Amino acid sequence: MADIFISYERSDYAKAQKIAEALGQRGLSVWWDRMLLAGDRFDKTIQQALHAAKCVIVLWSKTSISSDWVKDEAFEGAKRRILVPVLIDDVEIPLGFRQIHAARLTNWGASSLPPEFREVLNSVAQVLSRVRALETTLAPAGPTSAVPGREQTATPVRSSASEVSNKRESMSWRRVLTVRGLFTLVAVTVIVCGLLGTLGYFLREGTPHPQEEPSSGRSSEPNAHDSPGKQTVSGAVTEPGNTPGDKRAGGIEFGTFEFNWPGNDDWQIYRGEQVVAGHFGSAKQALQAGTYTIKPQNYPVFNPFEVTIKSGSTTKIEIGGILEFNWPGNDDWQIYRGEQVVAGHFGSAKQALQAGTYTIKPQNYPVFNPFEVQISDGGKTIVP
Repeated sequence: MADIFISYERSDYAKAQKIAEALGQRGLSVWWDRMLLAGDRFDKTIQQALHAAKCVIVLWSKTSISSDWVKDEAFEGAKRRILVPVLIDDVEIPLGFRQIHAARLTNWGASSLPPEFREVLNSVAQVLSRVRALETTLAPAGPTSAVPGREQTATPVRSSASEVSNKRESMSWRRVLTVRGLFTLVAVTVIVCGLLGTLGYFLREGTPHPQEEPSSGRSSEPNAHDSPGKQTVSGAVTEPGNTPGDKRAGGIEFGTFEFNWPGNDDWQIYRGEQVVAGHFGSAKQALQAGTYTIKPQNYPVFNPFEVTIKSGSTTKIEIGGILEFNWPGNDDWQIYRGEQVVAGHFGSAKQALQAGTYTIKPQNYPVFNPFEVQISDGGKTIVP
């Protein structure tokens, strides 16, 4: 199933199609009822797609605000906190949905989306990033003994008055026995220590002392300058004998990964084939010591790379620059790395990219000639 579900009224088909195509061109998976196949059960298929979606876009228009179908689908998205409302007409949003900010796409051109569509993209990216991060956090660590498909709940047990009384009496005797046992343990410890001290004294007195070696000029006492003191590793202070290579309690070693990316693009952290965390833009993540792979999520705006996390230290990666293309129209354009499309926008926009050479090409109509740009780490390339 697709990540994005679009809810709309049939009379708004043309606008829903433009939004779905624009999202698809940017590498996002979209479901809307045009994807129904012959023979599909209408209500069942829509319900399955809605429940599987990680983001629900609802198009509020003059007709959709009166549609029970659209309201039900919007309610499902609001209930799961994955709703992205979009106003495609200048109307009043139905009650129950007015507290959620809606992007306003009321200025439609003949063949292009309104410039405010960027706000929709940003909202969708934030919702998808949050849902994926939550799914990663809640992913089960391994198989359990529970029966699949059946929830196990704890059943409260009421105790009778006699049971409560017996429990209290038992607890009182346990306290008495515990106090008596403590005094007995202390007494036995004192006697044993006394016997061992006496035995050690007689043994020392009966044992000849070895001759002392001539002094070599160095004291056998530890020198304050020879003490390892406190060791600092990447700003983290560790006590001697507790260096980053040592096991912590529970056998866990951990450090921090800090990725400074100049854009708002989604990226994920992999341990082998497993996704362990996801973020967008610049972020920090605590990780168990080991080797991880960082991959972009929706657009290949940077090449995947490996990082090694060491215990007690921070691994910091800072890459990428900004392309700013100021185009006076609302035409679509794409960014290529060789033959690969790495991102797409329309009108004027900014895009974070890994350092390198890229080609900018118009998408649907040749309104400008393709041209190359050079991106440097920490820099900004402005065109024109």
